[in-house]
Amino acid sequence: KELARQTAAATLEIRNNIQGVQSATQNTVKDISEISVIINDVNQMSSTVAAAVEEQSATTKEIAGNVAQASQGIREVTKNIKHVAEVTSQIAVDISDVSNTATQLNESSALVENNANELKSLSSNLEKLIGRYKI
Repeated sequence: KELARQTAAATLEIRNNIQGVQSATQNTVKDISEISVIINDVNQMSSTVAAAVEEQSATTKEIAGNVAQASQGIREVTKNIKHVAEVTSQIAVDISDVSNTATQLNESSALVENNANELKSLSSNLEKLIGRYKI
């Protein structure tokens, strides 16, 4: 009888131990499921972050391309402005030359006019002198 009672007590203790292990196993399975959900959430967040980083990288490359293009445009404008300055300088020299030539022409015209007046006077005097000697 004692052996039966000890067997029954041992069986009860084993049953309780088995129930404890089953309960712990169920809790572990539940915890693993919750961890799995968290891992999936982290994976989804990682994918979202990776997509955002990729989009930001593409935008940064596009901005860099636009900056390079704008820089090239600025170089062209600077080159054109330099050319305009050179042409403007040459035009100023040409205008100065034309002004000097006009001044020289004006002076020459005055000289020609004076000479013409002197020639007219000489011609008039010559006519008077010739008029005295009529044949």
